[in-house]
Amino acid sequence: MSSFDLVSLYGTDEALPLEISLRSGPLFMTLRGGQIVGLQVDGHEVWHGVAFLYRDPGWGTPQPVFQRLTQKAEGGVFMLQLEGFIPCEPVIDLLLTLSGDAHGTVQLQARAIPRGNILANRIGLCLMHPMHAIGRALEVEHVDGRVSAGVFPARIPPWPPFTGIRGIRHEFAPGCWAQAQFKGEDFEFEDQRNNADASFKTYSRSNTLPRPYVLPGGVAIEQSLTLRIESAAAQFSPAPAQDQSIPLLDHGNQLAMPLLGLAISAADALALPWLQTALAELSPALLHLTLLQPDQAVHWVGIANLLSIADARLRIDLLADVTPMSLARLAALLRDAGIMPESVAVFPATPSVVNAARLAFPDSAIGGGTPHFFAQFNRMGEVGATDFLSFTICPTVHGADDAAPMIGLQSLLSLLATARELYPKRDLRIGPSSLGARSSPLGQQPASDGTRRMALAQRDPRTRGLFGAAWLLGHVAQAVRAGAQAVSVMSLSGDAGVLEKTVDGRLLQHPSFFVWLELARLKRLKTVTVSDAQRVVALTSSRDGQIDCLIANLTAQAVKLQLAPLAAVRVMDVLAWQAYRKDRADSPWREVIVCLDGVLTLGAFGLADYKGHAVELSAH
Repeated sequence: MSSFDLVSLYGTDEALPLEISLRSGPLFMTLRGGQIVGLQVDGHEVWHGVAFLYRDPGWGTPQPVFQRLTQKAEGGVFMLQLEGFIPCEPVIDLLLTLSGDAHGTVQLQARAIPRGNILANRIGLCLMHPMHAIGRALEVEHVDGRVSAGVFPARIPPWPPFTGIRGIRHEFAPGCWAQAQFKGEDFEFEDQRNNADASFKTYSRSNTLPRPYVLPGGVAIEQSLTLRIESAAAQFSPAPAQDQSIPLLDHGNQLAMPLLGLAISAADALALPWLQTALAELSPALLHLTLLQPDQAVHWVGIANLLSIADARLRIDLLADVTPMSLARLAALLRDAGIMPESVAVFPATPSVVNAARLAFPDSAIGGGTPHFFAQFNRMGEVGATDFLSFTICPTVHGADDAAPMIGLQSLLSLLATARELYPKRDLRIGPSSLGARSSPLGQQPASDGTRRMALAQRDPRTRGLFGAAWLLGHVAQAVRAGAQAVSVMSLSGDAGVLEKTVDGRLLQHPSFFVWLELARLKRLKTVTVSDAQRVVALTSSRDGQIDCLIANLTAQAVKLQLAPLAAVRVMDVLAWQAYRKDRADSPWREVIVCLDGVLTLGAFGLADYKGHAVELSAH
């Protein structure tokens, strides 16, 4: 793939990791960089992935760099070694040895040696089970010999439900079982949907132990994992084919369109004319402003101007030092500027603070929850008598690979369902969310210049590419499907901006900017339908037999859309985006006429805008 293609798709020319297909008897998998992903038998995903990871004192996850690969593979047997290091200070040398036999048994041995003393929150092997294992049986073997039986939970547990683990046996398909055995450390099991991942994870070391702790220099850390398929391949019933048709319309599931919000900063109050013009085009329902404290200096007349330009209302999040007096002063400043906030969220939302917020802003919805991730939301104590609760989404808490953010979109339904069980009859508002982490409750975030994928970094390069635009549409669509009352995504400018000004003064409108323009049309609608976000997601409105459908390919592989024969469709893909950036086109959307068979091929992370008759739409 060319450098220009990479930048168009991912906002960076950082090379994609090497992928190697491997087979152990009936078990197929892919080695992607240093991780094993997609372990499946006859189309049934048995394990989601395996990796050896180091988590630093701020929970950053520097990805291992492998410099040498030795491989032997023949038929359903393989053996390989990866030699490299974890890029931290001091460096941790790493050796992974992976083998698979003809019966579906895979062994992974890891040996890590720090070159000097280094602090860690965690280091070791991680095994992930897929989210779609929910409800399936599992048996946990503990280090003391006990065996716990249960199922993968539907409601997201706030804390690890299983600790002191030596092995996990689970049913991956009706009557078909697989097992995992761990050595070298006591492991525990947690639900990664807490951080918007679509998986369950077994890892070491335990959250109950002190951290950070010292890894002594020169002392080897050795762990191993054995994965085994128990049944013979002939007993498996193949899963439905992966290329089956995915319906893009749901005629029986009319959903309310939430308020769509765009994050702004105090600095945007002094926005230059070019930024104001862009905001008028985007026209979000809410401008979402986060303040470190109520007394933070803000040019409120400038904010009022932005609200007028966007024809939007204001949501304010207050993160600290919230007192009755500070809220009263803030309310007076807003009144002087002619602003009445649509909503005010206070963190933490203690009863006294919530009451004070109601007195200061009697015509505003008062919210609480957390400015951080669902994991913190799920572990909250007192939330006060708020009108709504809120949390943010960051899909790169645990890693920065390209597959996780898109697959993680499926977790939004579980997040909001769990939140409703915890706090019934409370409105739920998500955001502001983005690919990067706006802030972290876990510690210092890794420094990033925005050109490389990094877990928990504030700047994620994919925000600037087609990947970011596809994720934006997928996130909004799944938030609609989950029943969120409001969703704020990305920002006007800055680290998660839909546009930016370059050092030479040029205005760059990222692909996500043009998706926001299309979403602005839908914000005026009362109901929409949403497809299931597996590989393709669609957000659709219909009226008088006509539909307006935004579609996103959430994968790096082309998909085929079944549309109306000879329909005119607008497509934003690599070809369209490159033509636009090279000033060969006036728009990043290119007009395409669908073939007589009604099939349109949509490229990697491509987007389509279809308007026409309400035919049966699908993807395959």
